[in-house]
Amino acid sequence: ISDGGGDAIEPRLGAYGGRRLVAALKGVGSDASKAEALAPALRWCLARGEGDAAELAVEIIETFTVDYAKSKAATSGESASESWRVFTSALVAPSPAPARVAAVCRATPDFVDSLPAARRGELLRILFTAVGSDADAGARAAVRDAIDALKLLADDVISLVRAAAAAAATTTVASPSTKRSKGSAAAGRDADGSDAVAVAVAALEVVGWKSSGDVHSRADLAGPCQELLASLLDAAAAARDSSRGAEVGRDSDDEDVAPSPGGGAASGYSQAVVLSTLDMLARDAMGPDSAPFNKTPGKRQKGSNAGYDVRLIVRAVTEAEAGPAREAALALLAAVAKNDAVGVMEHVLEVSAALAHRASNATDDPLAQRALEQALAAVVPAWIEGGFGVKAAAEQVVNALPDAPEHRRAPLCLALLRACPEGEGLPVVLLLLLGQLRKLEEAA
Repeated sequence: ISDGGGDAIEPRLGAYGGRRLVAALKGVGSDASKAEALAPALRWCLARGEGDAAELAVEIIETFTVDYAKSKAATSGESASESWRVFTSALVAPSPAPARVAAVCRATPDFVDSLPAARRGELLRILFTAVGSDADAGARAAVRDAIDALKLLADDVISLVRAAAAAAATTTVASPSTKRSKGSAAAGRDADGSDAVAVAVAALEVVGWKSSGDVHSRADLAGPCQELLASLLDAAAAARDSSRGAEVGRDSDDEDVAPSPGGGAASGYSQAVVLSTLDMLARDAMGPDSAPFNKTPGKRQKGSNAGYDVRLIVRAVTEAEAGPAREAALALLAAVAKNDAVGVMEHVLEVSAALAHRASNATDDPLAQRALEQALAAVVPAWIEGGFGVKAAAEQVVNALPDAPEHRRAPLCLALLRACPEGEGLPVVLLLLLGQLRKLEEAA
């Protein structure tokens, strides 16, 4: 390799000759040493990005073996850092697609497990992001296959989730002004924590489609995910407040700073993924060998079933963006209620208010209606189990019916009856409906 006395580094043999030479050296000498020596040539190939250069890049990438990964645990210095930087740059665009696929194929379970913690985390961060965002279908498929083969640790994801929570929280504390110029759009995207949140969401998506056995200590994600959920709800509330402020006296050329429905750190999609992850974790804890989240008021068990914040979940039911996020919040409330009657009873007023709010704002979306009915089917028995009584539990729902759309009242009553103990619900609900008759007629 020659630098020609300048900054540009070019192989003396040319790309084709270099490819043949690297191929001839397979199995000869130390792959770790060869990877470090060939790093400048790999960088040059990635910059060229086509033809023989791309093929040479693929040949060089194959020197990044498990032996190379193990050497990183005991090696430091500029040469080792440079070879690693070049390797990670091969994983992402503008690296040519064949080089990206070749680099991803290096990320075998043995390779990833041999890396030091910091470099393992960096590599997984790249893979989590690329599985859904790489522009090349072949590269995306290679990334998914690589992730499928890996055994993940909860800590691999927790660090990303906590970084996202901190980024979203920082956005809430240092909220942008109510006016933003068009030229500052890119800066705003970085400032609102979107990048950190996007990486965490990508990681949680991976956790969602991998089996529980492929993510060691998956239940440990519950606490960090709730931290992220709180930060997202805070950021969404700050964006709404900022948007309302911007409406007052703004010029026609001003931009509304509230995030669009599909974007921003606190987008509905981000909320939905976090809530769905928590729902999955809560349902994991309801397995045949699990114990209730709470055994006595005010006490939480230690372990995988501990630490579900009912107040936060109720807040999500009320504040999460309409659509999948709100449905996921209701599903999470149902999952927690089935195994945490004490926790639901401790916050009975908040829970009943949230369900009443959702009932009064019921839409024609069948998924949203189904999610509300499932939440009722779980929460009402939890109230009864907690000593609330059938009448008191049913009253929380019936009192909200006058505010609900007329065509949604019957399905809500049916869901309530199904949630009550057999033979006890019907007379109680009928008496309560008679008591609400005038209000129901006036609301019709």
